[in-house]
Amino acid sequence: MKIKKSLKEKGQISIFLGISMMVIIGFLGFVINVGLFVKAKINLQNAVDAAAYSGAAVQARQLTNIAYLNFELRNTFKEWMFKYYVLGQKGIRATELANINNSTLNPGGMNFRLRPFYQNPSHPNFDANTFDPFNVPSICIHYGSPHNICEIVSVPGLPRFDTVGLPSISKHHDEFVNSIVRTKAEDCSARSNINLGAAMLWAYGTAENAIFTDVPQIASSRPGAWISAIELAIRIRNVEMMMNIYPNARPICANPAAGNCDPIQSIEASSSDLPLNERMVKSFYAGYRNLSGGNTKRNDPFANTFKLTELAPEPFTAEDNTLSSFLIPLEKSEFRTKHYVDLQLYPINYVTFFTMFASKSGDFDASTSEEATCGSMKAALPVPGYILGFTKNHKVMTYYPVKGQAKFVGLFFPFTETDGVELTAYAAAKPMGGRIGPKLFRIEDNRRISARESTDKKYTANYTGTLNVATLTPAEKDRIGGLPLPTTNNFWADQFANKTLGGTPATASASFFVVPNLIYDFTDAASLANLNVQQIQQLDKATTFNQAYTVAINTKERSGLYNKDQFQIFAQNQSGAGVLDADDVIRSIYNARRATKYDALNYMIPLVTNDPKSNSAGLDHLNYFTPDLSKSINGNGDLQHFNLFGPLYGDEALFSEVTTITSTVRDYLQQNSNAFTTYLNALQEVRDNMVDQSKNFTRGSDAYQDAANLIYNGSSPVSFAVGSQECKKLSLSQKFATFLMAPTGNRGCGIVPLQEKIGEFFEGKISTSPAFRNYYSAPYSLNASRPPEQDLLTAFVPGTRQGAFPNGEVTRPNGPNLSSRRNSYSTKIFAMEKAQASSGINFDVPALYIEGNSGSTFEADQVIEGDREVVNYLVPGQLSEFGNDLDF
Repeated sequence: MKIKKSLKEKGQISIFLGISMMVIIGFLGFVINVGLFVKAKINLQNAVDAAAYSGAAVQARQLTNIAYLNFELRNTFKEWMFKYYVLGQKGIRATELANINNSTLNPGGMNFRLRPFYQNPSHPNFDANTFDPFNVPSICIHYGSPHNICEIVSVPGLPRFDTVGLPSISKHHDEFVNSIVRTKAEDCSARSNINLGAAMLWAYGTAENAIFTDVPQIASSRPGAWISAIELAIRIRNVEMMMNIYPNARPICANPAAGNCDPIQSIEASSSDLPLNERMVKSFYAGYRNLSGGNTKRNDPFANTFKLTELAPEPFTAEDNTLSSFLIPLEKSEFRTKHYVDLQLYPINYVTFFTMFASKSGDFDASTSEEATCGSMKAALPVPGYILGFTKNHKVMTYYPVKGQAKFVGLFFPFTETDGVELTAYAAAKPMGGRIGPKLFRIEDNRRISARESTDKKYTANYTGTLNVATLTPAEKDRIGGLPLPTTNNFWADQFANKTLGGTPATASASFFVVPNLIYDFTDAASLANLNVQQIQQLDKATTFNQAYTVAINTKERSGLYNKDQFQIFAQNQSGAGVLDADDVIRSIYNARRATKYDALNYMIPLVTNDPKSNSAGLDHLNYFTPDLSKSINGNGDLQHFNLFGPLYGDEALFSEVTTITSTVRDYLQQNSNAFTTYLNALQEVRDNMVDQSKNFTRGSDAYQDAANLIYNGSSPVSFAVGSQECKKLSLSQKFATFLMAPTGNRGCGIVPLQEKIGEFFEGKISTSPAFRNYYSAPYSLNASRPPEQDLLTAFVPGTRQGAFPNGEVTRPNGPNLSSRRNSYSTKIFAMEKAQASSGINFDVPALYIEGNSGSTFEADQVIEGDREVVNYLVPGQLSEFGNDLDF
C-alpha cells in the first residue's frame, strides 16, 4: 500500500536545521568568547608579570647601588687602617716589609711593641721591665732622621749634679739646667701634638683645611674615615628611602576615565629631582606596553581600561634610637616606616692609639737625679659610633607584589555590562642573587652591637681587639713609659659578647670601646681567632733582659692584621720606599682600597672600565663607568675616580640642605659626649701623674708643670684669638675639646669645630662639583694588583637549572661560552603564596659567603643568631578574590 505524504509535514528539517544552527552558533560563540577571554586573561597575566618583574628590577638596581656604597664603606675602613697600621707604624722596625717575616723581630704574629732604650743588661740603668706592656699599634710620626724615638719606650732624661758651694756658680748652674729641662720637657710634650694631629686628621679630617696649624698634613687631601663614613651612610639612607616609597594608595592608569585611579602622567611629574616614583612608573609602563593595541593603545578598549595596583606589604616601623632608624631625620620620620627593605648599620665604638710623650723624673743612682725623662704612652683617641657598614634586615623581605585589572568585551558579549567584564591578575617578583655585606657582629634588640657568639667561626675578632687593663697594678699605672690610656677597665669591651661594642649612642645602655682591626684578603694562612673579641693581654713580668726580650717579641695576637701574612699583603700596597712624598702616600692609599678576593666573597664590587667594548674575559655583565682623569695625580691616568649614585641632600631627599646634615651630625656628636669626656678625663689623669712626679725633687719643678699643662689644661672649648699668647700654650685637651665639642662659630685659636667643618666640606664639594650632591666619587687605581675581573663576579651565578654549566658559563649560539657571573642583583618571579603569613616562610639559613676556617676554600655561613621570621607579609584582605587564604 502506498502512503501519501501530507503537505503539512513539509519543512520540518529546516526547523531542526535552524535550531541546530542556533546551538552550533551559540556553541561557537561560547568557544570563541571563552577563547578570547582566556587570551585576554593570559595577556593581562603576562602584562602583570612584566609589571612585577620591572618593579622588582628597579628594587634590584637600588639594592645594587646600596651594595656598591656599602663596599665603599669597606674601602674607607681599609684606607683608615692603612694609615693607622702602616703609615702610622713606619717608625717601628718590625712593621717594615723587609722585617715582617724576620724571626727575631716577629717570631709569632705582628709586633707593634716599643723597645727599651737600654738593651744591655750590664748598663747600670737597665730595667728588665721597661718595655711596652701591650702589643697595640700607636701612631708616631717619624721623619726619617737617624734618631727615632717612635719605637723607644722611654728616652733618658738629664742628670742634675751637685755643684760647688759657691752661690753665684750654683745659681747660674741651676738656671741653665732648669732651662734645658724645661725645653726638653716641652719638646717631649710637643711631639704629642704631631701624633695626635695625625690621628685626628685620619679619623676626623675634612680634606679642606688643617685641623691644627702645627701638625704635618699627611694624606690631608683625603677626608677622614669618620667623615667619609657619615657621608656614605647618609647616601645609603637616601637610596633606602627611595626603595621604601609607599605603595601608591590608588590604582595607576593611563586613562583617567578608567575611574578611581591616578594617571601615570601625574605620578611621573610628581618628582623632578630624584627618581622617587621610578618603581611604580616603570612597573606600570612594563605592564601597559605588554597589553594589546600596539601603537594605538589609546583606542584599544582593553588596554585603555588597564589599572595597576601596588599591593602593600605589612610595613616595618623602626623605633627611635635603633640601628634601623639611625641617620633618618626626625622631620622625615615617616620614612622609618619601611615596606620593602630595612637596613641596619654597624656603629662600632673604636679607638686608635697615638704616642703621647710626657716628662717624668727618676734617678741615675742614689745620689744623682734624672729629670725630663721622655716617656711614651699609647693614648686612645675615641672614634665612637664609627659606621663600619650596613647589613640587610632579613626579617623585612624585599619583594614587589602587584594586581592588574582591565575590562574586556568579547566578540559575542552576552552580559548586561556594556563596558565589559573586569579581569584581574596578580604577580610578584623579587631581587635575588646579591648581598649587602657580611654579618660580622651580633645585633641585639635592634639597638646594640656585640660579638658573634658562633662556636665555630669568630668573625668579630678580626675586626675588634680589647685591652685587658685589669692586670695593671697601681704602680704600673703610675709608670709613664709604655702606659696605655685610659687604664679604666670599664672603658674596654671584654673578649666575649657580654659587653656592647656599639649601638645607637642615645640609648642609656653602657657602651664599650675596641681597637680596630681588619681582614684584608683571603690567604691560606688567614685563620679566624678563638675568641669573639681579640684580647690584647699585658706582657708577663720579666727578671732578666733575655726573658724580657723574649716575652716582648713573642706576641700572642693572631687575628686580622696581627697575622703576618695579612699585614704583609696590606703593607705591600705602599708606593715608594724610604721617606714617602705626598704622591706616594695617595698612590698607596688608592692601592690599599683595591678589591680583594675577600671583598669578592662578601661584597658586590663595581667593575670599572673606560672601554665598554673591551671584554676579554667574555663576561655577560659589567658595570661601566667613565673614569674622571681630571682627578688623577699630576695628570697620571692610573689614579682615577668613578661616580656611584647616592643622593646626599635635596628637596626630595631625607636631608633638605647641608644645614640639616650639619645639625644631624651635631646631635650625633652630642650623643657621644660621654665618650669625649672619658678621654678628657684620661688626659687629666696623665697631667696629674706628671705633676705628682715633681715632688721627687725641688729644683726646676716648674718645667714639669709647664709640660703637664701642654697635655691637659682644661676640658672646655677655647675662644682665644689666633696668634694670641694663650694659643701658644694651648693644651691637647683644649684643642680636642674645641675641635670636637665647640659649637659652630667658635674658632678658638683658629681651630674650626668639626660640626662647622662638615658644613664647609659638603658646601665646598658641591661648589666645585655639582654632581657631588647625587653621586659619590670613588677612587680607583688601575695600577693596583687585583684579582681578574671574572674572579670578582660572585653576586649571581646561574645554576644548571638555568641552563648554565657548573662554573657559571652558558652556551653562546654564535661563539665560545659566555660567563654569566655578575656583581649586581638579578630579578625573579616570586610565588604569591610566599607573600602570605600563612606560608610560614623563614630564613634561618641565609646564604652568606665568608672565609673558611682553614685551607683555600670558602664556606657558606649558616650560623645567624636571632629570630628570622619575616614581618612584612602582604596586608590581609588584598587577595580577597581568592578567599581568605590563597591556596594553590
